[in-house]
Amino acid sequence: MRLQTLLALPVLLRETIAYTTLSDSSLQNLLPATDADFNITSSNLLSPILRPRVPGTPGSEAVLFHFVDFFSSQLPGWKLTFQNSTAVTPTSGGAAIPFRNLIATRDPPWLEGNEGEVGRLALVAHYDSKLTPEGFIGGNG
Repeated sequence: MRLQTLLALPVLLRETIAYTTLSDSSLQNLLPATDADFNITSSNLLSPILRPRVPGTPGSEAVLFHFVDFFSSQLPGWKLTFQNSTAVTPTSGGAAIPFRNLIATRDPPWLEGNEGEVGRLALVAHYDSKLTPEGFIGGNG
């Protein structure tokens, strides 16, 4: 019994240490956000999404592809999946409108090959915008 406990100890310690508070020095080493990161006309992250993005429109597809490109190039450790559906909306005139949800998930890096065995981090948000007023770029709520 004692040997089994000793063999399990590294695994238990690894999982305990993984969720520790970040030190001040670790936080100080993070690159600070700048005004350029949040510039609505020229930032690489924000400006591409500040457009009407009503489901089923080119704006919606462009923003989806922007997010996919961002995760693929800047956060390659995240797994991207899609949830696709269609629905008739009050303004679609009876036509089925495509809805595409992007789901980004990440398991702790030390669990490669054992997906979903622990609490998974998932990024969930909607990115569609309202149809009216024309040109509106805020969320549907």
